[in-house]
Amino acid sequence: MTTKDQLCQAKTLPVLLLDDKGRVVISKNGKPIHRYVGIAFDYVCRAFVLVDMVRGWLEFMVSDTLENARMEAEYLVGKFR
Repeated sequence: MTTKDQLCQAKTLPVLLLDDKGRVVISKNGKPIHRYVGIAFDYVCRAFVLVDMVRGWLEFMVSDTLENARMEAEYLVGKFR
């Protein structure tokens, strides 16, 4: 369940968007980001995601706060390396 606090924290993060062709785009402040690696927020699913555009990852996380998302991302990056 997404809380109001979670959405406020997510505003500081890049967001996942779909472009006109249905491709996933990472955007921050209305501008697309290329080769981004880190945590983003998906407003459609209202979930934090771990994105690694260099390797082609998009991993949904179950964290309910940004702090928990950072810890979960650290775990996932360590697990996959």
